[in-house]
Amino acid sequence: MTEFPKAKWGSYEAEFVLSTEAPVTHVVVFPFYGDLIVLAEIINRGWCTPSGHIEPGEHPDAAAHREAMEEAGIELGPLTKLGAFVLTAEDGTAGAANAYIASVTKMHDAPTGSDSQGRALFHVEDVSETYYHWDALLDAAFQYAWSRAQKDLRIGYPIPANIGDGTILPEM
Repeated sequence: MTEFPKAKWGSYEAEFVLSTEAPVTHVVVFPFYGDLIVLAEIINRGWCTPSGHIEPGEHPDAAAHREAMEEAGIELGPLTKLGAFVLTAEDGTAGAANAYIASVTKMHDAPTGSDSQGRALFHVEDVSETYYHWDALLDAAFQYAWSRAQKDLRIGYPIPANIGDGTILPEM
């Protein structure tokens, strides 16, 4: 059984669990492009994974795809649910954010009007130097997401459409 440390996020106690009964109100996506993860630079949050609230009537999976496009300008392949971040308030009420991994299938410019200031690709081991409010819980969650991505996702890079025109691919 995988165990994750708890953390204090503002006035909430945060934990990562593989399943929860807490109401799911948000989503978090760990989007992988090959062996790199995509982070978005969000106004008032800094560099982080695409994440956000679920709109009324919206399925959590649809919210994950929407947030990935709005915040990072990326389209995702099929989602794999990892678990959930559960935030418990001082009065004991709790809410959850489903956490997913997915492969990035296409990159676009972030839509106008979004809170995104851009996106970048990072090696998972380098995320801690850049991520907004890094702590032991996020470290464990990222390591778990990366281990699951290596097992569950096809880790590779799409072949450019112009590959047949004599284009030489850059070294990886």
